[in-house]
Amino acid sequence: MTISKKVRRLVVVTVIAVMALTVAAFATSGVTFSVVCPKLRGSVNTLDHGIYGIKETTGSSMYVYNCGVGGGYQVDARQVDSDGAAGAWSAGYRTGVTMYLDGTSRIQAGDKVGIEFRTPLATLVDVDVSGTFDTN
Repeated sequence: MTISKKVRRLVVVTVIAVMALTVAAFATSGVTFSVVCPKLRGSVNTLDHGIYGIKETTGSSMYVYNCGVGGGYQVDARQVDSDGAAGAWSAGYRTGVTMYLDGTSRIQAGDKVGIEFRTPLATLVDVDVSGTFDTN
């Protein structure tokens, strides 16, 4: 193999490697969280605990999985950003479910996003809430 073929092959392999690393850097990775949601219709926001992702697509839903809620309770959840924009509340966040939390056009690509949780009014104890989300 001549030197020019070796150089061309090296350039092609390098370009492919750089492209693969660039795509991997922008891929959505799971953000794991664990927070305590206060009793009696209390709420907690993962952003307030420094737990957030960066929104990739304006207005898209957030994918939440590996959901866990202590004591067999359920909580409500919604997608929120650091500017105060929020999607609609979704009821039924509980252990073992997978959810899509609605987005809103006010949540823009590039915003810091997290999840806000709230307990039902009749919940008399603080509730542990955990899971993983992709910002989409």
